Amino acid sequence: MDKTNKILLRLFPFIRWYPLKKGVVGADLIAGITIALVLIPQSMAYAQLAGMPPHYGLYAAFLPVIIAAMWGSSHHLSTGPVALTSLMVATVMVPFAQAGTEEFVSLAIFLSLLVGALRLLMGLFRLGYFLNLISHPVISGFTNAAALIIATSQINKLLGLDYTMSDFFLRDIAEVCRQITATHLPTLAVATGSIAVILGCKRFFPRLPSVLMAAILATGAIFILGIQLAPAAGTTTIEETAVQVYGIQVVGEIPSGLPKLAMPHMDLEMTWSLLPGAFMVMLIGFMEICSITRAISTHSHQRVDLNQELIGQGVSAIVGSFGQCCPTSGSFSRSALNFFTGGKTGMSSVFAGLFVLLTLLFLTPLLFYLPQATLAAIIIIAVLKLVDVSAMVRAWKVHWHDGLVAFFTFAATIFFAPDLVSGFLLGIGLAIYLHFHRSMKPKAVIADRHREDLKSKRFSSNTEIIRNIPKLYYDDSNLHFGNISLFEDEILEKLAQYPEACRIVILGQNLKEIDATGEDMLRNLSQRLDALGVKMVFVGLRPQVLAVLERTGLIALLGEENFFTSEEAALKAIEMELTNLISQP
Repeated sequence: MDKTNKILLRLFPFIRWYPLKKGVVGADLIAGITIALVLIPQSMAYAQLAGMPPHYGLYAAFLPVIIAAMWGSSHHLSTGPVALTSLMVATVMVPFAQAGTEEFVSLAIFLSLLVGALRLLMGLFRLGYFLNLISHPVISGFTNAAALIIATSQINKLLGLDYTMSDFFLRDIAEVCRQITATHLPTLAVATGSIAVILGCKRFFPRLPSVLMAAILATGAIFILGIQLAPAAGTTTIEETAVQVYGIQVVGEIPSGLPKLAMPHMDLEMTWSLLPGAFMVMLIGFMEICSITRAISTHSHQRVDLNQELIGQGVSAIVGSFGQCCPTSGSFSRSALNFFTGGKTGMSSVFAGLFVLLTLLFLTPLLFYLPQATLAAIIIIAVLKLVDVSAMVRAWKVHWHDGLVAFFTFAATIFFAPDLVSGFLLGIGLAIYLHFHRSMKPKAVIADRHREDLKSKRFSSNTEIIRNIPKLYYDDSNLHFGNISLFEDEILEKLAQYPEACRIVILGQNLKEIDATGEDMLRNLSQRLDALGVKMVFVGLRPQVLAVLERTGLIALLGEENFFTSEEAALKAIEMELTNLISQP
C-alpha cells in the first residue's frame, strides 16, 4: 500500500469496505434492519434513563450510529444510546438541571460535544493505552453496582408509582418499599407482559427481535384499549382517555422529521463544571467498547484499532451534538446481534441508521401508544446482563487486594448513587493505592537455613559455611526509588538474623530494570557492608541490568568475582573462598 492510500485510509477508514460485493451488501442490509428493530425501542428507553424525552434517543440512533461505523475500525460495533452511558449522563446532569427540562437537554447535548472532543483527542494522540490503567476489579465492581442502580431506577415506571428519584439511591429504595402497596396493577400487567414476551422470544423464538415484539404487542394492546374507550365525539381524545382511565403512561407524541442541526449551546464556566463528568462518561463508554470489540474479535478474527475507535466515537459524538444527540457508546447486545445475523462490514450500522431515519420521517405516529412500562422492562432486562458477581469473586480468589477493590467499588457506588462518579473515583483511588503499596514493597524472601539443597553432596565438605550464607530471592521486576529503602531494610534485617555471615547472595533473575536511585543505594550499601566485613553476591542478573551496572562502574566497585550466572556456581565459589580463608594459618 503506497503512502497516498495510507493517508486516505487514515482520513476515511470506511474506504476499506469497498468495493462492496452484492452478497456483502445483502448480508449487511439484513443485519442493519435487524439492529434497527432493536435499536429503536432501546434508544427511546435509554433516552428516558438519561433524563431526556424519548425522541432524543431516536436522534442519537441516527447520525452517531452512521458516523461511528464509518470512522471506527470494527465491522460489528453497534453505536447508539446504551444503559450505562445514559445513567452516567443523568448522574452528571443532576447538580445542574432538572431532568426533562430544556436546560437539561441543552446541557446533555453540550456534554456530548465535550465527550466527543475528549475521545477524539485521545485517539489522535494514540492514548488508548492510557485507559488500560483502570483495573478490571474497579470496572467489575462499578458495572455490577451500576446495573443494579439502573434496574431499580425503573421500578417506579414498572409498578406505576408516583414519585421522583431523589439525590440518594438508598432513600429511593426505602421509598419504593413504602409505596409498594400503591402499585398500579394495569401498569404492572403491561410491564410483566413485556418481560414475558422478551424472555419468551429469547427462549422459544430466538430469531425474532424480542424487544421489538414486546414493543409492538404492548403498543397494540394500549391502542386497542384506547379505541374501545373512545368517548362520544367532541368530549375528549382517545389518547387522553387511554391514559386517564387506566393510568398507564405512554410515550405520547414524538416530533416527526429530522433533528434540527444547530451549534450546541456552550458556556465556558459550565465547561469546567462538566469536564470531570465528561471524562467519566468518556472513560466508562470506552471501557464498554474495549470489552465489546475484544469479545467479538475472538469470533470475527478482525484486528481492531482501539485508537481508531476513539477517533470514530469522538467524531460521532461531536457530529451528534450538532444533531441534538446525547452521548452514545457501543452496545454489547446490538454488536453481538450484528455479528451473529451475518453483518460483514460497517455498512450494517449505516443501514441501521438509515432505517431509524425512515422512522423519524414517517413512523413516529405509531410510537404514540408505546407504554413507559415496556421501556422500563426493556432497560431492566438489558442491564441485568451486566450483573456478574462471579467476576468480583474471581478477583478475590486471584488476590485479596483485587477482591477488596471490586467489592469496595461496588459498595461505594451503591452508597453514593446516583453520584456514580464518586464511587468510581474512590475505587480507582483504592486500586492505585494498593498497587503502589505492593510495588513499593519488594518481594524478597530469605532462604531457609535447612533447605534440602544445602544438605546435598555438592557442599559436603563445609556445609555449615553454606548454611550461614543468607540468600535473598528478589522477585520484583524493578528496583526503583519507590521500593529501594524497603529493599535495603530487608537486606539489613536478614543479615541481622545471620550474625556470622560474611556474604549475602541476592538472586535477581526476575530483576529487569534498575533506576538511578537503585544504583546509588547498592553503591552506598556495599560500602556499609564492607565496613561490617560482608560482601553482596549477585546471581542471574539480566544483561540489561548488568549493562547499567557496568556503565556506572558499580561492577568494578563490587568486584566482578561477585557476579554469577547460577546459584550453584556462586555457592561453590563462596565455599571454596571461605574454606581457603579458614585453612590459612
